[in-house]
Amino acid sequence: MKSSEWLHLLVNNPHHYISLLEEIYLQDINKASIIVNQKEYHIWYGNQGHAITHLVGNLITDNDTYFWGSKCPYLDEEMGIKILKLMVLCNVDLNAKDYYQQTPLEIVFDRNNGSITERYNNEN
Repeated sequence: MKSSEWLHLLVNNPHHYISLLEEIYLQDINKASIIVNQKEYHIWYGNQGHAITHLVGNLITDNDTYFWGSKCPYLDEEMGIKILKLMVLCNVDLNAKDYYQQTPLEIVFDRNNGSITERYNNEN
């Protein structure tokens, strides 16, 4: 599967994303690591660690602006934590920087910047 297909699955069917990634992780940790660390245009050249930060919680913006993740108005924290733990097992690089030179953790802490990707109910 291409990286964009993994991201599509993450947005549209997170339970299936988890089951497929777990299966690959159990068979080949190196392949799982490649999957979660692929840089993708749609998430500002970040990896899947960046992607999960753009999905967890309730989307604040109510305008018609389209950006990656805007079609996922809510991914609960519990599911997001489960996915992130699996990504960590797969060796996601949480120090990787996206196009804007931000790591996934910096994106979470920079949420009060009025960004169109801003969400609430994602404090954990």
